[in-house]
Amino acid sequence: MSASAERDDSPEAGSRFRFVRTLLAYLAPWWMLVPLIAYALMHFQEQAQLARVEIREREILETRSTAFEQAL
Repeated sequence: MSASAERDDSPEAGSRFRFVRTLLAYLAPWWMLVPLIAYALMHFQEQAQLARVEIREREILETRSTAFEQAL
């Protein structure tokens, strides 16, 4: 039997694997939230950019209408 197989059968290795499995089982649901959070951040950034564009367009239209009124 190889030395690595003997080490894997030790109680110490079993407790390490149990700890890793427990840790992964605890973290797995949280990792599933990462794509959702990333999507939400991208969505809010896009909405903020659209709002900035809309505000800028409104300012341009107000400037043009004011300039047109002054020209009359």
